[in-house]
Amino acid sequence: MSENIETSISLCSVVISPKNQLTFLDITEQETYFSNKVKFVAENCRFQPRSEKISFNGYVDELQECNYGFYKNTYKGIEKIFYFWVVSKNYVAKEVTEITIQIDVFQTWLFEIIYRPCFIEREHVADDVFGRHTILENFELGEYITYTKKPAECLTGNPSFIIGISPYGDGELSGGIYGRTYSGYKIKHYLYADHEDLSDLISGICTNGKADAIGFIFTFPSKLLNLSSGTTLYGSEGIRQGTETLSWEEQAHNFPFKGDEYTPYNKKVYTYPYNFITVKNSSGGNVVLKLENFSDADNIEFLIESVLTQNPTISLTPKNYCGKAFAIDDSITMSDFGLCSWNNDNYANWFAQHRNSISSQSANAGAMYSAQGNVANSNYNNALGNADTQQAKGLINTGVSTANALGSMNFFGAGTNMIGGLANNALDYNQANINARNDLSNSNLLNDTNFQNTMRSLVASVSDAKVQPNTCKGSTTTSGLDMARDTATFFIEQTGIKPEYARIIDTYFQMFGYQVNRVGLPYINTREKWNYIKTVGCVVTGNIPTEDSRALGMMLDNGCTFWHDENYLYEYDTNNNIVGGE
Repeated sequence: MSENIETSISLCSVVISPKNQLTFLDITEQETYFSNKVKFVAENCRFQPRSEKISFNGYVDELQECNYGFYKNTYKGIEKIFYFWVVSKNYVAKEVTEITIQIDVFQTWLFEIIYRPCFIEREHVADDVFGRHTILENFELGEYITYTKKPAECLTGNPSFIIGISPYGDGELSGGIYGRTYSGYKIKHYLYADHEDLSDLISGICTNGKADAIGFIFTFPSKLLNLSSGTTLYGSEGIRQGTETLSWEEQAHNFPFKGDEYTPYNKKVYTYPYNFITVKNSSGGNVVLKLENFSDADNIEFLIESVLTQNPTISLTPKNYCGKAFAIDDSITMSDFGLCSWNNDNYANWFAQHRNSISSQSANAGAMYSAQGNVANSNYNNALGNADTQQAKGLINTGVSTANALGSMNFFGAGTNMIGGLANNALDYNQANINARNDLSNSNLLNDTNFQNTMRSLVASVSDAKVQPNTCKGSTTTSGLDMARDTATFFIEQTGIKPEYARIIDTYFQMFGYQVNRVGLPYINTREKWNYIKTVGCVVTGNIPTEDSRALGMMLDNGCTFWHDENYLYEYDTNNNIVGGE
């Protein structure tokens, strides 16, 4: 051992531990740091083997503050400083203290270590870009809250009314294609404010007797149409579209956790499941969208679509999401724009459908009345003529009979015959006139009665139609509460954990980095103030004893924080920026 030289053993008081190490740029910086921490020095010691116990001349109480130490051995001209932990201090004699040490393999071999690729479980990443690190962590998240809630504006406001009318002979209305489906109806559009115009249209259709031509009336978002009332939409009309956006500026004042309560240091806190977008419909359905899956999370865009069909389905689809320009698999739908009801004016419709027959029957009754009156008068005049003729014949016969009696010189018989003949002739003539007038009266009575009966039947049928109630067609139920209060729309919500949980999780990330589950080289100096790393099966090589190499690997497998600035030791509530980056 003639090559051995004396050495000294220095004991220090440091704030590092086996799981919290300091890094240094070079050996000089390292030696200077620990030399400045020395509390006790044992001079003129022999070559110090790597034994577990060292005896000192001194009282144990004098070494109370010392928890660390180092010594320098020189062998064959080669110097080597060994750093160690003071595991325990024991009283041996009045001025003899024995300490148990454990070599600090990290500080001892700091500038000899060569790391080999291994499985890295956790670390402070060298590229904390939003959305790049999304491996799920096992955290308690608590209840979610809504930070921003925005309705799909293109579905809000008063709806439009769409009426479908089948062709009824005016040459204009015919069917067409709507959303690649043929419909026999032509549809017209009316604004909410112009609903009276729609009522007038329905009334006019009923007045023309075409009430059954109305097939349906339904509501539709007016902002997806942007049309004036009375517009006829032809078969070329297909999908109606609108867009909604959610920009960073809109979110900034309420972006989860930002503001007075807490601002996280780690961008993973701004990703799912700590922060995300929820799109809800008015029926209770929802779809969760991850901000990090949008190609531009600062400007999120949605496409809203529908087709002009009864009880239309409306969909909201994210754009530029999960690598898709149009992420239909992540869309959500709603069907709150329902069918309407309307009144059929049954009397107006019936009258329009029967007015020709009513007019014809009335004309027929009048014609019959006139014809039968003419016939009665003709018969009456004919009867009067017959009476005159019979009277003349009676007078002639009486004259002849009287003349014959006078010729026979039967003066008494002639007088009697003349008187009797004239009397009978007068009676017959009078009776004939009475009979003629009676027949005329009876014919007129029957004619009037028939005419009145016919007219009363027509009036009765009209009256019966008039008292029939109007028929309500279409949907017998009204729209729901959401339509009534103008919430029949999609709501785009920014959802996240409470600031309390955000602080807990972010502090954990500050201390232990992200779960990365990657295979690669361990990096312990990618951050300005500290790096934490935890590996599985870490392999360390270099000019290091095998036992110490295994110990170094075990240290990283157990997880260790490497501090780069003593001033920030254990100060987790500060920015730990990426070296040369953020």
